[in-house]
Amino acid sequence: MRIIEGEQREISWRGPRLQVEGESTGGCSVLHVKGDMDFTSAPGLRDWMLEAVDGGLVAARIVLDLDEVAFFDSSGLGAIVAVWKKARNEGGDLGVARPPRVCSIMMRRTSLADHIVMADAVPAVRAGLLAGRPPTARPSTRQAG
Repeated sequence: MRIIEGEQREISWRGPRLQVEGESTGGCSVLHVKGDMDFTSAPGLRDWMLEAVDGGLVAARIVLDLDEVAFFDSSGLGAIVAVWKKARNEGGDLGVARPPRVCSIMMRRTSLADHIVMADAVPAVRAGLLAGRPPTARPSTRQAG
């Protein structure tokens, strides 16, 4: 079942120590991630999101709201990169809202921040994705993990 433009759909997923609640509307999915994005949970999230993009459960434009992520490691970054690549291949994009400090640092040091929209607010990331350009706001240094 693919998302139809203008349709609104609730989305949820639960994995080990990680859960996602969100909605798709207006050609963009906003996914609120809560828990730990680490080597035990990030692969499940990555696989679910790749299937969700393939199956049309989530729009090809995705905002990942990481405000409630308590721990983040390189596995979390790997999941973000995999889903970003998939979204781009589907004609969409992925952005990160309210990333934990370590995520912001990793994205800047790897130059991913030059390619993935990142900001301190979901509306700014959503607007950046829908406009096809990154917002002017840069993420803060919020601590996690």
